[in-house]
Amino acid sequence: MRQGGLGERVVLLALLAAVTSLAFPSFGQEAILHFSLPTAEVALAAGGQASLRLSFENVSPYEGDDLEVSLVAAEGVSLDPDGLARKKVPPFTRDALVATLRTSADLALGPREVLLEAAYTYCIEEICFQIVETIAVPVDVREAGTAGLPAVPASPAVPSMGAVLSWLPLLGAVVLVAVGLVLWRLRRTTALLYVALALVAVGGLALGVSRAQHKQAQGIASVLCTSCVGIEEARQQMPHLSAGAQASLASLEREVELTVFYAPWCRSCPYAEAMVEEMARVTAHISYRFVNVDVEPELARAHQVIAGGRTVVPAILRVDTGEILFGIEDLEARLLRLLGVGA
Repeated sequence: MRQGGLGERVVLLALLAAVTSLAFPSFGQEAILHFSLPTAEVALAAGGQASLRLSFENVSPYEGDDLEVSLVAAEGVSLDPDGLARKKVPPFTRDALVATLRTSADLALGPREVLLEAAYTYCIEEICFQIVETIAVPVDVREAGTAGLPAVPASPAVPSMGAVLSWLPLLGAVVLVAVGLVLWRLRRTTALLYVALALVAVGGLALGVSRAQHKQAQGIASVLCTSCVGIEEARQQMPHLSAGAQASLASLEREVELTVFYAPWCRSCPYAEAMVEEMARVTAHISYRFVNVDVEPELARAHQVIAGGRTVVPAILRVDTGEILFGIEDLEARLLRLLGVGA
């Protein structure tokens, strides 16, 4: 009985570890698209051209919107077409953008880096993010007369030491289970077998987390759960102030100025804007302005709405105190507290 109890406890602990690894979402301003180039270097002649293929993968359960890739100002180098775009990037999909890289005839020979800027947006519930990343493309400009140079291929696919070492945990797991089975057969003791299985379970979880597989599993689970219960994305309705909110606003006695940061690509920004307008109709002590972060990025950066290539909207700033709210969840109550009249 004691051995059976130990086995049950080991199994329960392994299941608990698996559930825990999937229970904590990676929520926040994280990049959901991963970009890569199929070649280590693009080689082309001065005054020539070469094909450029930029691959990308959506590694999240969220849909990417309005992906745009453009060439950062580079003297003597141009991209045709000027801008590459995808309107939608579905969850867990791979795709590529293809363009032609051209150089001027008088461009200095030698290797250099050409920079691409990739910008896209996505939303998690009521908060929307804009991500801007810089992608470096190694380019080698060679003598004229060698037009049509192919792109220099990446290094041959020789298994690296890291790739070889990555198989060691699996090999160790097989050895542990084999030793446990042998001892169980010889001595009829199950304790060592349970220990071996527990080590394999914990090691497998640790390996999966180290390779970020828990995030993909969590994303797939969230998509499946949303599908199985029939939840659909609901449109944000325009706000209606409660009687309590109107009474609280009537007690506001000082002038308060609000700045609402929004973006055309933000799905929930109209709700935040309408909420501020509704409150301003109730009391003359609220003044406000709307700021498009795409038009006035410097102001947004000054208040950390844009930081490190990440943009988070909607955001409502109380100008005199510098306090700021993000998102629209429980916005009426939070906005009343921001104004100083909420409970």
